[in-house]
Amino acid sequence: MVDYTLTELEGRLASAFARASRADLVSLAHVEKFVPESDGSARLILRDGGEVRVSRRRTSEIRRRLEQLA
Repeated sequence: MVDYTLTELEGRLASAFARASRADLVSLAHVEKFVPESDGSARLILRDGGEVRVSRRRTSEIRRRLEQLA
């Protein structure tokens, strides 16, 4: 267990991880698919089959970062 806030972890891991929402920090290397939603949010489908919701506020940043990796 680590004793950092998500904001602190986000700063430390900024090159490999992205903040998907207030509660989720996701490894960009493990994202299989970006799925936009009609309300402006998105879902990330992970390689292990898991899903992470991306807030509307963070959708464009996540999309941009994933496009840079492609």
